[in-house]
Amino acid sequence: MQAASLEALAPVWISSIDHANVSQAGLTGHKQFRISPGSHAVEVEYSLYDPSPNGSPALTSSKKPLQLVFTTAPGRTYYVKPGRSNERWNPYVTDSSQPVYTNPN
Repeated sequence: MQAASLEALAPVWISSIDHANVSQAGLTGHKQFRISPGSHAVEVEYSLYDPSPNGSPALTSSKKPLQLVFTTAPGRTYYVKPGRSNERWNPYVTDSSQPVYTNPN
């Protein structure tokens, strides 16, 4: 069965997929994971260095991971987005029928 793809771009970080921790490290802030079709529970966090008025960067981050539960279909790509609602961080998942990236090697 063809896998699905789950992607996040900083300032959104995926910290776990189906209760298994995943690496958040990356130079670009872009992370892509291949996942099986079906229901998944994903924990996501928000973390970004913003410039402060005095010129030094200040860390803006979520206080704790938020869990998103969604169902994937084979061959689809899912994106975790950093939504906001009523001044609160409210991440959500969107999908696309774009083909899942596969490494030709």
